[in-house]
Parts: sequence; C-alpha cells; structure tokens
Amino acid sequence: MNEAWSLISNVAQVVGMVLIPILAWTLHTVIAHSKQLILLEEKVNNSLNSRLMNLESKFDVLEEKIEVKMDKIEDSVKECQFQILTALKTKDDV
Repeated sequence: MNEAWSLISNVAQVVGMVLIPILAWTLHTVIAHSKQLILLEEKVNNSLNSRLMNLESKFDVLEEKIEVKMDKIEDSVKECQFQILTALKTKDDV
C-alpha cells in the first residue's frame, strides 16, 4: 500500500514539475495576447468611428443640397403654374 502512495506521490511531483510551468507560460501568453487584442480592438473602433463621422457629415451636406434643390424646384413649379394660369386667364378674357 505504501508503494502505491509513493508511486502516486512521485507521479504527482513529476506532473507538477512539467505541467505547472507549462500552464503558467500558457496563462502568461494568453494574458499578453488578450491585451494586444484589446488594443487592436480599440484602434479598429476608433478608425470605424472616424469613418462613420466622415460619412455622416457627407450625408448631412448632401441632405442640405437636396433640400435646397427641392426648394428651387418647388419655386419653379409654382412660378410655372402661375404663368400658365395667367396665360389661360388672359386667353379667356380675349
């Protein structure tokens, strides 16, 4: 029975001598890579945010231009309607 416990103790010591450094190195590597991934994610997010802000400003400018064009078209249509109505009215008067 003592031999079995001795064998188990020896196996546990060998496993501890090999596994603990490997696990420590793996944990250290995972932590280092996770920090790098966090930094990379922040850089990507900042880049995406700046691009989105640029797109939003471009769309705002386009929206303003479209509104100005629509207002001009409305004014032109109203002027044409007025001219047509006055032309029809003068034709009816003659």
